[in-house]
Amino acid sequence: MSYDRAVAVLEELAAGVTHPSAIEERLVAADAGDDRGDDVPLEAVPVPDAGRDWSKSAFRSVLESLPDAIVVVDQAGLIRLVNQQTEELFGYRRAELAGRPVELLVPPRFRVRHVTQRNSYFANPRVRPMGAGVQLFGLRKNGTEFPVEISLSPIETEHGTLAASTIRDITQKKQAEAQLHSAEARYRTLVEEIPAVTFMAALDGGVQELYVSPQIEQLLGFTQKEWLENPILWYAQLHPDDRDRWHREFARTCATGAHFLSEYRFLARDGSVVWVHGEAQMVRDAHGRPLFLQGVAFDITDRKNAEEMLRQANDELERQVAERTAALAASLKEKEVLLKEVHHRVKNNLQLISTMHRSQARALADPNVTPAFNAMQDRLKSIADIHEHLYQAEDLAHIDFGQYVRSLSSSLIRSFRPDVSLKIDVQNVFFDIDTAIPCGLIVNELLSNCLKYAFPGQAGEISVSVRRDGENCVLTVRDNGSGFPEDLDIHDTESLGLEIVTSQVDKLDGTIALVRSPGTTFTITFPEESAA
Repeated sequence: MSYDRAVAVLEELAAGVTHPSAIEERLVAADAGDDRGDDVPLEAVPVPDAGRDWSKSAFRSVLESLPDAIVVVDQAGLIRLVNQQTEELFGYRRAELAGRPVELLVPPRFRVRHVTQRNSYFANPRVRPMGAGVQLFGLRKNGTEFPVEISLSPIETEHGTLAASTIRDITQKKQAEAQLHSAEARYRTLVEEIPAVTFMAALDGGVQELYVSPQIEQLLGFTQKEWLENPILWYAQLHPDDRDRWHREFARTCATGAHFLSEYRFLARDGSVVWVHGEAQMVRDAHGRPLFLQGVAFDITDRKNAEEMLRQANDELERQVAERTAALAASLKEKEVLLKEVHHRVKNNLQLISTMHRSQARALADPNVTPAFNAMQDRLKSIADIHEHLYQAEDLAHIDFGQYVRSLSSSLIRSFRPDVSLKIDVQNVFFDIDTAIPCGLIVNELLSNCLKYAFPGQAGEISVSVRRDGENCVLTVRDNGSGFPEDLDIHDTESLGLEIVTSQVDKLDGTIALVRSPGTTFTITFPEESAA
């Protein structure tokens, strides 16, 4: 049968003409001169009534415009009709396929089974996919194979059943599936190798796990299957004390789309508490509607345990420090009391020595000796006053030098020259005992000299100041009296008072400067290391 005749037969079959009067038997013999190939015998086919309106050209247009290959075979498995897509898909011309067994288009390894399956189909013809669940392949003329999907449809005629196969090349689909499977495998390998649990949770009807990585078993002792099959297992294992907080934080994420970040506790299968650091992000569709929650959970139990141990250690250390501090404070208080008592006794002893000097001076009644005894008493008193201030001070390391100078100066003026006025400029200057005693002796000697020699038969003024100058302290004693003798060298003199002054300046690692007129000014500069 020629190609045109085959198309006509298919048209007549599709038209459903079954009236006996419209049937004629047409047997087709081989036609060697047909350029479309040998004619193939075909069963008798119906001819439409003359009044049936059917467009042969329209039918051919539809057949050729179909996107899939169409192959029609008879019960003997011979190809009766193909369309243009079949030619393009398999690489054969129509004439090469007409009347040939359909197994020509099947890879050799499947042909025997295909014959059996074809016979089985004609025994129970119906519309269905071919080889459901089985990978199907087609064979091109050039010998290459390609994956296909095939659907079968029976065509009933008065002379038997034909089978129409719709064949689709799924090479690209299979390649896409393979790429997807490869990507999924790589992603799964990555996800299941990291030391954390990854999860996806649905949001409809409450949080329900869509996926959880196998690490969940290592984390909490439940298998991946158990976790996914029980939609409320995660809630049951969430620590009761953390549930309200988790709900608040999760509700905030759902309402605002904010990143979920929290630390909470789960109960493992064995009842142990597992601390988990969880992070999750809302995944939305193209319209911004929430789809699911995707996140990761890390086991931070060791870190939490270490933090707790550190906190306990810190608490214990703070307790021990507090106890030790209290003990040291008590001990220091005892030592301060003892030290104050020592200063008090030193002061008393110095006063006793001063009294003995006074008694000895009176007993001698020698005008040449009495002044020396009086000077010694003043020196003893200046030292005793230092110890008295230490006895009364709350901080034994810091003596208010301004207060000490005022007390010492007032005492000396009352003893020598009540008519001399005194100005003191010492503000917020504190010395330790190693600085206070030398400074006290210096002030005592310089004030005594001023009161004795600077104002013969006249009143005057003395000023005492202490100031800071960078890293140094500057002590100045100034008077507006008759001035210091030009021929007297303070570094080479037989005056005991000046020797005491220079020796104490050396003790302070300081320097002394003298301005002889107008009046007299002594300036002592020493490092501030001992000043506070």
